[in-house]
Amino acid sequence: MTGSAADPFPHEPAHERKVARGGLQGKGCPIVDPGRAAAGQHPVEKIIVDLRHNGGGNSQVIRPLYQALKARPHRQIFVLTSQETFSSGFMAEWEFKHQFKAQIVGEASSQRPNAYGDIRSFELPNSKLKVWYCTKYFKLASSGDPDSLPPDIPVETTAKDSFAGRDPVLERVLGRGGR
Repeated sequence: MTGSAADPFPHEPAHERKVARGGLQGKGCPIVDPGRAAAGQHPVEKIIVDLRHNGGGNSQVIRPLYQALKARPHRQIFVLTSQETFSSGFMAEWEFKHQFKAQIVGEASSQRPNAYGDIRSFELPNSKLKVWYCTKYFKLASSGDPDSLPPDIPVETTAKDSFAGRDPVLERVLGRGGR
């Protein structure tokens, strides 16, 4: 792989950086098996979970990763977030922050900790329009109603960064700059 936002440091194998990294983008959980394997085969000091483009899905798919991390404590965990992190992506961000003391890096997510979710749908019989509705209220913040879970390490990604193939959020976590 060439240097890209996917891996800006391809010349340096992840196991030499002592980093296990993966993303949870969308409705699957592709990091769990490779992440568990990488963490078990090489010494890992940092675990990076990329939730920047996770707009939700099934909140249960990440449970195996939580179990794997509980079995291997004492590692630094970084969770990358953006304005595109919400719903189940946000729930994972909250869990990492509060259960694993992860450092949140990037931009604030686009969801309040206290919000409606667990979406269902039905079709109207005459118009055939699909109606979506929430079935549950999630109250994660014990006091107040904050706009989001602010990052511990705020890092903005600009259009210039994207066009240049730079990932300042990941660079920051890996100690390679970033703003």
